[in-house]
Amino acid sequence: MKAKIMRSVRPTRIELQKIRKRIVLSERGLELLQDKLDAMIREMTGMKAEYNALAEECMKHVKTAYPALTRAGMSMGWRNLSALASTSDEMKDVDMHTRNIMGRRVPEIEVPDRLRDSPLPGYTLSGTTSYLDSARAEFEELTLAYLRVAEAEGVIRSLNGEIRKTRRRVNALENVMIPSLNATAGYIESYLEELEREELFRRKWAKSALGGERRWR
Repeated sequence: MKAKIMRSVRPTRIELQKIRKRIVLSERGLELLQDKLDAMIREMTGMKAEYNALAEECMKHVKTAYPALTRAGMSMGWRNLSALASTSDEMKDVDMHTRNIMGRRVPEIEVPDRLRDSPLPGYTLSGTTSYLDSARAEFEELTLAYLRVAEAEGVIRSLNGEIRKTRRRVNALENVMIPSLNATAGYIESYLEELEREELFRRKWAKSALGGERRWR
């Protein structure tokens, strides 16, 4: 696509100097944005690999947690299991923050080592079975895995949005702004060169005409 000339710019030497400065600044800005884009893409690639590993770990916990819950329900009775779950200790709160990656705020979840302050199961041991203890442990691990996956997914979403925005700015500079500035600078240079040629022609014509007039005197 042919670059558009900025017709609103006056074809003067002062404007040409301004355009040339804008070209230098735009090229520097493009270089910085491209470096930022490359760094974010590398970060995104690493986060996707981490996310895939965490998601795989999460699925492993899913495959063990739900069968463990089924065994606990069958050994104790589902009604008893439900009643016991409603009286168990609550899990502690999970803190959420943000951190900075290449100028973009991304979510950060403080994933604890365990979900309860006490190492005890949080429910009475009377009338329970070892299957319940196993199910509790499996689901706590599953919950922690979900939190890690959620954090990684949040980072990926945030980075993806910033990458799209930065790529649009890179494309605008590379394919629109800088070509337009270069085309405008070329137009002004051609215009000024044409003025110089016309001025030179007028001077030669005037000199020639003056010389001819003197010969006829």
